[in-house]
Amino acid sequence: MKEKDCKCRVIPLPPPGPQGPPGKPGPQGPAGPMGMQGPQGATGATGEPGPEVREIHLAAQTVDLATVGENFVGLGTSGTFQENNVVIPQDATITDLIFSTRLNNIAVNQSVMCEIIANSTCGSTISGSNFVATVTGPSPGQTNCCGVEQGNLSVSQCDLLAVRITATDTNQTLTAGVAATILYTVP
Repeated sequence: MKEKDCKCRVIPLPPPGPQGPPGKPGPQGPAGPMGMQGPQGATGATGEPGPEVREIHLAAQTVDLATVGENFVGLGTSGTFQENNVVIPQDATITDLIFSTRLNNIAVNQSVMCEIIANSTCGSTISGSNFVATVTGPSPGQTNCCGVEQGNLSVSQCDLLAVRITATDTNQTLTAGVAATILYTVP
């Protein structure tokens, strides 16, 4: 058989139609394996230094509460404010007062108070600070000799500072003395 020459005609395809909307997402596949840990990051900058805490220690061998104005404690003695103060070396904030009546016998329901006195008039006027640590007499069979007060009392360079001892029994003499530690921070 003989092949016939055929004239074929090519029919062009119509242009594609517009794209249809996306299909719904398929189900989520399983999680892949955990990756390796990355390298350690760089060290951060050093923070600002915190406030420096300093101490002042005041004590007396005996304190006579019966003599008005003689109840200020300084560096080993008690007496008037002018005789028993120390000078503040720089601007600071007093944060703690720790007070001990040592071995003095404080009667039940009696109290001995220790108040910080900071003075900026070279000692010419005395006024309280309301920064007071109190020791209250013990219940029978117990001892108590320590009082603590915390707060914020600003003092300035060159202020004079002492502690004033008072008591509910104003005729008392604290023959075993007292001790006080004042903590303060500097900027």
